[in-house]
Amino acid sequence: MNGNLNSDSRIDQLPISLPPDSVTSLVAASQETPGGPESDIGSNEAAMPSPARRSDKQSSSEPDFLAQRDRGTSRRSAHSRDSDSSRERTHRRALRRESYLEATATAIRTRGPAISMEDIASACGVTKPILYRHFADRNGLVRALADKFAGQMFVDLDLALNSSLDPRRLLSSTIDTYLRLLEKEPEIYQFVTQRAVDHQGAESPTMIGDFQREVGRRVALVMGEKMREAGMDSGGVEPIAHGIVGLVHSAGDWWIERRSMPRHRLVAYLSDLIWGGLTGMAMPADGSHSAAAPLAADEEVS
Repeated sequence: MNGNLNSDSRIDQLPISLPPDSVTSLVAASQETPGGPESDIGSNEAAMPSPARRSDKQSSSEPDFLAQRDRGTSRRSAHSRDSDSSRERTHRRALRRESYLEATATAIRTRGPAISMEDIASACGVTKPILYRHFADRNGLVRALADKFAGQMFVDLDLALNSSLDPRRLLSSTIDTYLRLLEKEPEIYQFVTQRAVDHQGAESPTMIGDFQREVGRRVALVMGEKMREAGMDSGGVEPIAHGIVGLVHSAGDWWIERRSMPRHRLVAYLSDLIWGGLTGMAMPADGSHSAAAPLAADEEVS
C-alpha cells in the first residue's frame, strides 16, 4: 500500500470503524446537553411571541378602543340631541309667548286698559300661573306689550323723521305719525303707558317715562342735524327735543281721552306752536342772538 493517496480517494471511504457503545454515547450526549442546538431554538421560540399570540393580544385590545369610540360618539350624539331639543323648546316657548301677547292685545281692545290678569289669562286660554311663567306678573306683561307696541311706533317714527320733507312739513308729519298710532290703538296705548292702575291702586309712570325718553333721543338726533344744516346753534337740541316730545305726548294723552277735535286739527295746532317757537329762536351757529331779558322780581306779565 502506498503512503500517498491518489486524487480519486475520498475520506468517507476510509476504513474507520467505531465501537457500537461509542456511537450510542455520542447520540445521547447531543440530545441531553442543556446548551445544545435544539434547546436554544426551543427557548428562543418561547421568549418571542408567536404571530398567533400577538394577534390574540391585538384583538383583545380592539374591543376596548371600539367601546371608547362608541361611547364618545354616543355622548356627542346625546349632546347634539339635547341642543336640538333645547332650541326647539325655546322656539315653542317664544311662539306661545307671542300668541299670549296677541290674545292679550285683543282682550284689551275689547275690555279696555283696566282689564284684570284673570280676564287676560282667560282670553289666553290658560291659568294665571301658566301666564306668569312667561311674564312673571302684570308689570312683566305690560313691559312685553309695551316693547311690541313701541317697536312698531319707532319704525313708523323713524320713517317720518328720516324723510326728505322740508323742516316744516317734517315736523307736521312726525306729529301726525305719533297721533295716528295713538288713534289706531287707544286701549293698547293707555294700557302700556300705565293708565290702568296696578295691584296697589297706584299709577306707575315707568313705561311712559322710558318711552318718552327714547322718542326724545331719536327726535334730538334728527333735529340736531337739521339745525346744523340750517346754520343754527344745536347746543340746546336735547332739552328742546325732549320738551317737544313731552308737549306732543301730553296733548295726545288729553286728546285720546276726549276726542274733541279731529286728528288733523290737533296736528295743525301743535305744528304751528312748535314751529313758531323754533323759528323764533332761529340763531346763527356762533350764538349771536338776542335773548329775551329776564323779568324783574316785581315785574308782572301783561
